[in-house]
Amino acid sequence: MFITLKFGDDEQLFFNPDCIVQLLIDDVKKKCRLEKHVDIDLIHQNGDLVGLADHAMENGCSLFLNRGVYILIQLQRIDSDAVKYVPLLSGIGELYPDILVRLDALSNPKGRPESRNFGKGRRGITKPSQVPKKKISGGDNKSKSRLK
Repeated sequence: MFITLKFGDDEQLFFNPDCIVQLLIDDVKKKCRLEKHVDIDLIHQNGDLVGLADHAMENGCSLFLNRGVYILIQLQRIDSDAVKYVPLLSGIGELYPDILVRLDALSNPKGRPESRNFGKGRRGITKPSQVPKKKISGGDNKSKSRLK
């Protein structure tokens, strides 16, 4: 099993998610030249947010689609109740325009009553299932679901 991670100036790397998610997070940060303190997550090209921090001590295989294409995103704390999702892929507007809409919806705290924790002291991130999804173009249209 492997996934493709897109970031930077249309760079891509392959990762094997068959490990503890925290190890995968550390490896992604190292290979993508990010500082250790940066909070990251991944979003599938179809708009599904992975939620890495929620599964840090689990095996990553259940979180990813085999050979799936994921985009690296940074979580930026706006205040104690809000987080902004920032894509770390240049030109994402041309490559995946609907992902920008999805990330904006996830970042917008209005109208989202529930929150989900991303580690100690982090609140205000809405469950992806609460944010309306737009169909993302460019991928295959087969119905795929996460294994849990």
